[in-house]
Amino acid sequence: TRLGWASFPGDMQWKQIYGLGVLAGMGFTMSLFITTLAYESADLILHAKMGILVASLLAGVMGYVLLKTSLPPAQP
Repeated sequence: TRLGWASFPGDMQWKQIYGLGVLAGMGFTMSLFITTLAYESADLILHAKMGILVASLLAGVMGYVLLKTSLPPAQP
């Protein structure tokens, strides 16, 4: 957009793009799969799964807050 090659549709802002990017961090199924392949220890797998779950929840909350604050209120 800065080079003039593309433009945002309508009234879209950069903050909304950031919010969608943060929401993309919620995709954790592949991380869980790779964890089971990478580690043999049950303790390491449990710790990795807990970290993945916390990171996904954090991404969901942060994405929601960013989008909630940047989008206009819904019209009835």
